[in-house]
Amino acid sequence: MTLAVSGNDLTLTRGQDAIPFFSFRAYEAARFQADFPPASADAAAQVCARRISVTPVAWAGSFLSLQTLEETGCKLEAHPAGEARFVTLAVTSESATPVKVASLSDWIAESDLLAALRKDSVVQRALASSAATNPASLADLLQSLEGTVPVVSKLSCYAFPGDLLERFAPSFIQGSSLAVRLSLSGASVCRTRLTELGISLPLPAKLSAALLDAAAGRSGFLRRNAPPAVLQHPTVIEFGPIPFAQAHP
Repeated sequence: MTLAVSGNDLTLTRGQDAIPFFSFRAYEAARFQADFPPASADAAAQVCARRISVTPVAWAGSFLSLQTLEETGCKLEAHPAGEARFVTLAVTSESATPVKVASLSDWIAESDLLAALRKDSVVQRALASSAATNPASLADLLQSLEGTVPVVSKLSCYAFPGDLLERFAPSFIQGSSLAVRLSLSGASVCRTRLTELGISLPLPAKLSAALLDAAAGRSGFLRRNAPPAVLQHPTVIEFGPIPFAQAHP
């Protein structure tokens, strides 16, 4: 597959095909339309616009990891909504759904995920504040983290999202371990801030060849060795009946 990056789209193409089978712009346009369906004639129209800045941070085999900054503004709302996050898209064999959002649980055993998360200092502090210091299962851990109070201070601003395992990007390989970055949601006034957790996981066997090739730069890349030209020039996409800059006060 070929990944093509331009100023207003990311596309994936198979083999010698001339037409991409996946367009990030089209993918996000469908989501925007679902979030803001056309208003009926007798309804008060809510005029909204969305801007998404997206950067590929890992590309290996059949998956593409992205760092996104999404902001949505509406005329009838005082402040725009938004968040920064990682998302990894796994290519499927279905033409109707060419990609799906991947979860770390698709790659890594629950016991390994539980052990890695419990070692992280940010996770430990969150669990201590909730009195849930020893969750028995991965599901219990994720539920406990989601229920913790958001951290908002001069130095930190984050909350644990319910879909934490879907907010990841592989960073580098060290020996038989895969370093992964997880993104936490921003909170309150710093909703678009990206806070990262770093965890070390066993290299998943079914993806090891693609990950090793990407880490070595033979085919694709991981976050640590991503091309500077890609990282420094994000793709920016806007949706809505008016420019995003006009969609909020």
